Amino acid sequence: MDPGSPSPALDRAACLLRLATAHRGRALLSVRSLPSAVPVRLRLVPEAEVRVVTSNSAVVALAERGQLLGVQTEGRDPDGRSWAVTVAGLAQGPVAAEASDAASPDDAVVIVPLTSVSGHFV
Repeated sequence: MDPGSPSPALDRAACLLRLATAHRGRALLSVRSLPSAVPVRLRLVPEAEVRVVTSNSAVVALAERGQLLGVQTEGRDPDGRSWAVTVAGLAQGPVAAEASDAASPDDAVVIVPLTSVSGHFV
């Protein structure tokens, strides 16, 4: 690919397929009007939501207020192509942790619905 050309976009189904393989990412939010990216653990609930596991109080507070939260992750396909996927929606929570969330006692679980899903090869 030409370094000056745009990265090929992934459709929603391709994004969700890749998101299902991700277990770590970044919560994207505004803290005191400044952009912030906070490391989080994540788990996709297919066609429903991303469950975000974090101990970060800013992420939890944002969910309590029902504000917009983005989650971004990246990975590599078996053929070596790198990709990035971003999900955004009005956060909900905190909610009760499920065993598959692998949350510690200090963690909270926040839900991000699949309102906006986008991705591309990088």
